[in-house]
Amino acid sequence: KFAMVQAYIKSLKDAIAFGFQNEAAGPSRPYHACASYTLLHCFSSEGENYFIDPALIKVSLGPLCPPEDAYALATEEGLLFAWKDNSGVSSAKPDDLAFVVLHNAESKAVRFERLGSRRNSEQFIFEKRIIGTGDQWHAYLAFSQLTRDKKKESFLIQFTWV
Repeated sequence: KFAMVQAYIKSLKDAIAFGFQNEAAGPSRPYHACASYTLLHCFSSEGENYFIDPALIKVSLGPLCPPEDAYALATEEGLLFAWKDNSGVSSAKPDDLAFVVLHNAESKAVRFERLGSRRNSEQFIFEKRIIGTGDQWHAYLAFSQLTRDKKKESFLIQFTWV
């Protein structure tokens, strides 16, 4: 299983560096935190065979309020991500920025936007030229908030929606 996890998330390394940045502690890095999460939570089985289920994968992990009623839809302009503005609910703020990841597990291709549209805009569009036609992509949506303390600037990330 460990080898399967390494092979699966390797192509997601750059997206994971952003999405799991708050999970790094001591010698553990965002990639290690994601690998551990994936190993413990992302396997499904059919009979005696087990596999990584893309619907269980997280490319981000954190305390922010998730998107509400989110969906993705192919349009003339590209891939539209839409959600209901739930600003003011728990930790959700209108200025939270969309973190969108597209992953093609077969070709190991990854496309992502760290700082997309604001939560209160209720949508983000990935341009059509980014996505190959006929390919199967898994889409993940989260939000981030810029935080500042005396030592560093970082982003809080929420759980991923797929």
